Amino acid sequence: MDLVTVATFDSVEEGYLARNLLESEGIVCFIQDVATTSLLGHTCPAVSVKLQVSQEHADRAGHILREAERGKLAE
Repeated sequence: MDLVTVATFDSVEEGYLARNLLESEGIVCFIQDVATTSLLGHTCPAVSVKLQVSQEHADRAGHILREAERGKLAE
């Protein structure tokens, strides 16, 4: 399975929230670089968490995440 990064986050918590959203929509996703962020987060804030999905779900996942962000900005 080829994985595509559909979003990056500065915190592990944000990454898991986005993963939960996509999984609630039936999209299997993976969080990458969690260990690196956890270990280096305080000393290296440039490290980010990557949310990845299969290539076939990338467009739909991106759309869902953009819609969620619009809803957040509207609040």
